[in-house]
Amino acid sequence: MIFNYTTSAMNSDLRLCVDAERENYAKSAAYDLFEELKKLDELLSMYVMYSAITRINSLEVGDTLKILDTTAQALGAAMYVSRITKGAVDVCMGEFFQNLKGKEKIENPRQAQIKIFPEDLIVKKLADGKVDLGAIGKGFALDFLAERLVNMWGIDRALFNFGSSSILALNPPEGESCWEISFGGRKLEGFEFKNASIGSSGTAVQGSHIMDCRTRSVPENMPYRTWAVCGNAVIADALSTAFMLLSREEIIEAAAAENAKAIIQQTPDSPLEILA
Repeated sequence: MIFNYTTSAMNSDLRLCVDAERENYAKSAAYDLFEELKKLDELLSMYVMYSAITRINSLEVGDTLKILDTTAQALGAAMYVSRITKGAVDVCMGEFFQNLKGKEKIENPRQAQIKIFPEDLIVKKLADGKVDLGAIGKGFALDFLAERLVNMWGIDRALFNFGSSSILALNPPEGESCWEISFGGRKLEGFEFKNASIGSSGTAVQGSHIMDCRTRSVPENMPYRTWAVCGNAVIADALSTAFMLLSREEIIEAAAAENAKAIIQQTPDSPLEILA
């Protein structure tokens, strides 16, 4: 049977659909995941006073900080995301993001630089500025929670929907070939969603907040919506944002490199276009 549970974190609602034999077991698993999600939010948010990211942002240039393995994994994923998007997505642009979001006005925003020593779980501050993991936070959380659901609870039939912008599917429900998913209310012919993730970005909700970190500005002509479909939620989140910013050639190249599918909708009325 399918059981549904919902919680709020990272400024979004997370809906978890679990296919399990016993409701009590599914409920226990869901509540355990929600507690872990709360811990992740408190660990990785730049807006939590005692979070690891806040402490990194407070470091003086040249200082180091011992971090947890989870923080090191998130930062490592963020650095990888910057490479595959050719710098279009960069979590070290936190001060620029704060200005765009109207959180506070920083007259001369700076691009932070950090170095991660994963073997020693140490991060070193190389240049002033702030790290903001918002671009990958939900995707990282979904990958983390899905692994916990499978390895700790033995449940491998589930669907995570994080504010509709980050979706992760494990195996489909018993007797079904896939999970029912639409793209902006539209179905894709021949598309079966299972054991994969979808990241979505668009101008309808936060267009003015999508900055090309290479130019440090918001492009004038972005698609209405973009989606990235691949096997990893962090990568899907990052690519969907990058697809708002990259040229068609760059989109195709980035998607191919990550074995991802790129879906673009140029205007609210235009058809969905699969570029890769």
